[in-house]
Amino acid sequence: MACCGGSFGIATGRPKANPHDYSPGAEGPAWTTDRSALHTIRLAKSGPAAMPGKTIGALFQEAVASSGDRVALTVERGADGASVMGAEVGTPTEWTFQQYYAECRSVAKSYIALGVEASECVGIIGFNSPEWFMADLGCVLAGGIGAGMYTTNSPEACQYIVEHSGARVVVCENQKQVDKFLEVQKQMPKLKTIVVWSQFDKEGSNSRAEGDLKVVGWADFLALGEAVAGEKVDARMEAQQPGNCCQLIYTSGTTGKPKAVMVSHDGVIFMSNTVTKQLSAGGSGYLEDGEERIMSYLPLSHVAGFMLDIVSPLFGTASVKDAGIYLKVFFARPDALKGTLPACLQAASPTVFLGVPRVWEKVSEGMKAKLRAAPPPGVVLKIGRWAKKKGIAASQSKQIGGDGKIPCCYGFCQGGIFKKVRMALGLLDLKVGFTGAAPITVETLEFFGQYGIQVNEVYGMSETTGVVTWSTDDCCKWGSCGYELDGVEIKIDHDASRGDKPGNGEICFRGRNIMMGYMANPDLGAEHVAEIEKKNREAIDEEGWMHSGDLGRVDDTGMYWITGRLKELLIGAGGENIAPVPIEDRIKALCPALSNVMMVGDQRKFNTMLVTLKAVVDVETGLSSDALVNEAVDVNSAVATVSAAINDPAWQKYIQDGIDAYNKEAISPPQRIQKFTVLSDDFSEAGGELTATFKLKRAPTAEKYNAQIEAMYSGGAKAASPAAVQP
Repeated sequence: MACCGGSFGIATGRPKANPHDYSPGAEGPAWTTDRSALHTIRLAKSGPAAMPGKTIGALFQEAVASSGDRVALTVERGADGASVMGAEVGTPTEWTFQQYYAECRSVAKSYIALGVEASECVGIIGFNSPEWFMADLGCVLAGGIGAGMYTTNSPEACQYIVEHSGARVVVCENQKQVDKFLEVQKQMPKLKTIVVWSQFDKEGSNSRAEGDLKVVGWADFLALGEAVAGEKVDARMEAQQPGNCCQLIYTSGTTGKPKAVMVSHDGVIFMSNTVTKQLSAGGSGYLEDGEERIMSYLPLSHVAGFMLDIVSPLFGTASVKDAGIYLKVFFARPDALKGTLPACLQAASPTVFLGVPRVWEKVSEGMKAKLRAAPPPGVVLKIGRWAKKKGIAASQSKQIGGDGKIPCCYGFCQGGIFKKVRMALGLLDLKVGFTGAAPITVETLEFFGQYGIQVNEVYGMSETTGVVTWSTDDCCKWGSCGYELDGVEIKIDHDASRGDKPGNGEICFRGRNIMMGYMANPDLGAEHVAEIEKKNREAIDEEGWMHSGDLGRVDDTGMYWITGRLKELLIGAGGENIAPVPIEDRIKALCPALSNVMMVGDQRKFNTMLVTLKAVVDVETGLSSDALVNEAVDVNSAVATVSAAINDPAWQKYIQDGIDAYNKEAISPPQRIQKFTVLSDDFSEAGGELTATFKLKRAPTAEKYNAQIEAMYSGGAKAASPAAVQP
């Protein structure tokens, strides 16, 4: 990096795409509800989507052949083999690719011993660990289908997934998770065995009967398969085809019961191929010879965790063997998101790191808190501010539309102050950092940009087997979610009758990455099957286009922008369609001390807004406390609690000023905000307002705060100033 002069050589638009060149139409149905079906692979004539189909079992064997004696998995364990938490000191426990594969085969044999048949599901619940990986891939090697569950699921939610998937075996992390199934075991007659991988149960001392259920420790579970011939696993693997289902991804769902997205062997390997090509592309210096590291901490029941942590390391290691690259997975501590994430990053020093927006925000908030608690000396502070301006200028310069110029002394900043910050964050070796699953604020991107850390936005869904658009250091625009990946088709389905603005419409996808369909279980009755078939027809049309439900546009540089969501559109009493997400994001950008906002106005004469403040979170319950974080206290240093801030004039003015500023730039009067109310609790997964990936559950949140909403429409709450809301 030059110290003075030069340029970044930025792109003026998306990189030249390889041709899709898909054959016209696809033979066979566009979707199925049958998990045992052989899905039609939609091959292209050339380009990435023309690659031969492959199964995960075959991919695993290639990774072993390439790097069998290299370390694949690393986890910190205590002296007794248990997971370490908090400030405990652990010792790395490692598996080579060969050992990893061998234990997955042992798990497969044990499933066969327990009666798991081909295309049957195994439920898995617990924090990320080698055993989670082995429970999942062992199921796949046995010809089965993994079905992950969020650790925060209630007993009733776990029951639904077990019933819907038809699982006869569930693998759990610990007794806390086991208890959920014991509580509802009478409603799950097909479930016969619960396997527990925590160290307490590994000794076999906790294998026991619980009514009609058998609870089996990990060691006893592996012993069950010793009598099963390895040829039986080989036969299951050989019988699999790329078009078979390998995983159920249960959507976190903002409304109703979760849907089971069926993804195929071919779909996950195609996407891994596409992503690996992006990561190993020249110009950004992403993947190079030797060890690359991923830190596993995001839920493995989510498509992002499954693809990035489990599948992509196998593909990357197998596919680029000639270059000597292999991907090692480090497992974060179970309490990573409750305070130990910085220590985990320090230990893993990932070269590839994915964080949902809230994770990046947590990292930035932690750094800000440290600086507030121990501000540097005056001279150092001035130098730091000077360097951060260079960092911001560089981040803005290398985006599409920037001038591409390297700021004077930027190289000095990168090698000095920025390096120290990256080291403190545990991101010293980071080559590619990206974010997805929910919108991220420009403020957060700027925070990392000022230290020379590029956070790239990506976009995708469970139904697309992960990402479909991608940003890179060389091709990005803050606020955009990037360009379409090679081999994936995207179109904007404009519908003027729906109120779509020119150039805007529903984002639709087509390609080998599209799900097989939502799974239906015939055992749950004809009505259930008919409902799932209806959902499939709504999702995938006859031409194979997957309808995302997201509204967006593509600009003249080929970058995609999300502008709203169809199901979240507010239709005011005057009939205008309003996308609330961009408005909510704008309010949060204008008022950084706010944590969450939710716009209300469907079928109403005017719009209102629920507002929450940034408060300290109780790491045990996941709920916010009454104490404001330091950044929020800055609004009024005399107010340190949410309860005091709710009626504080300075806070009221702070929020009002932000809303007034937005109202002045609103594109039409019906999109303005007329009233707001501050809630005493922040939105959270534990509180029921957010999904596990921090998406807002609008309907449940509106129901929970119905009294506060109705008060705004009956004369209560704070009204916006007349000047801001006049027609």
